[in-house]
Amino acid sequence: AAHDVTKVQKVVLSWPYSSERLSRVAQLWLKNSLNDQALVVTKKAVEFNPDNLNSWITMLSNPQASKADLLLAKSNLIRLDPRTPEWKKIVTK
Repeated sequence: AAHDVTKVQKVVLSWPYSSERLSRVAQLWLKNSLNDQALVVTKKAVEFNPDNLNSWITMLSNPQASKADLLLAKSNLIRLDPRTPEWKKIVTK
């Protein structure tokens, strides 16, 4: 199983990048408690496309995200979707 995760990670982190593919793989890995691998993919996703709302939400959902990651995710969610009051209520650890 670890070998399969490595293969998927290699493919998803290869050019050409896709915001959708990066985000979906990270979300799938989060659901399967592969939080470290999900964080690596999520960081590539937000680096590749900082305007992708789903990638920032995925980062915010990851228990392995650092306080700095969470603050960055929160500020970008507010930047991208300022009319959603829930983003401002998010408390970072």
